[in-house]
Amino acid sequence: MFQSTRGSRRLAVITGASKGFGSAVAKQLSARHPDTDFILIGRDQTGLDSTVNSLQPDSDSYCLSVDICNHAQFERQVKKVLVQLSPARYSGVYLIHNAGTIGVASCQELSNLAGINDYYSLNLSSMVFLTASFLEICSGHTKLYVVNISSAWGVSMFPAGFSLYSSGKAARKAYMQCLAAENLEGVRTLSYSPGIMATNMQTDIQNAEYNAPSKDFVGQVIEKGLAVDTAQSADILIDTLDQDAFANDAHVDVYDVRPDLFPKM
Repeated sequence: MFQSTRGSRRLAVITGASKGFGSAVAKQLSARHPDTDFILIGRDQTGLDSTVNSLQPDSDSYCLSVDICNHAQFERQVKKVLVQLSPARYSGVYLIHNAGTIGVASCQELSNLAGINDYYSLNLSSMVFLTASFLEICSGHTKLYVVNISSAWGVSMFPAGFSLYSSGKAARKAYMQCLAAENLEGVRTLSYSPGIMATNMQTDIQNAEYNAPSKDFVGQVIEKGLAVDTAQSADILIDTLDQDAFANDAHVDVYDVRPDLFPKM
């Protein structure tokens, strides 16, 4: 894996890459920067294969199909991949934390400790572990961009029924702030909110039994065709990374970059 030497390339590591926004980021990044290699992480091997088949032929790609909640398996497979990497051959490594679930439930309903632990394992702990792993291998060898795919619901809005989702996103943002505060050489940190998109996550929101005004709003945005296109949002993220002008721990919202995309109801 990644054995050939073809000059200065970049490596993109994307979690949740089998579908939705993660797949869109991989496809757009490959189209715009064919000199990019990929490590794509997700639970659905078929979806990962579909993403790989959409990439430019010049890209080396490796799929890691794994259940992140299986801690031993996840840690073992990540370490197996890392020992085969040579970070110095890359001009930059882009670690894009996109994997996540919605977890719609009222606070009163959150009485299953195993379920709560699984949620935070997938949405928070795996991010911390994966970041630490890449910090270790990239240090002194290449620039590392740590990208947290965020949401307004974990920054400025905390809607009823989304306590797991909002608290997980808020914790990720706090982690990114701590990482930025460490001021590690060659490490760049960015949180990006991609906007409301017509993905499987939004379908999960609509199918949830818990009813809340925020759920209805999202449903209307999707129904009226006002959602942000995943490829368009991916392009805005890539533009931000390419320009490399953001402050460490910056939070970029797609609607701030493109106010015209905000759904006018």
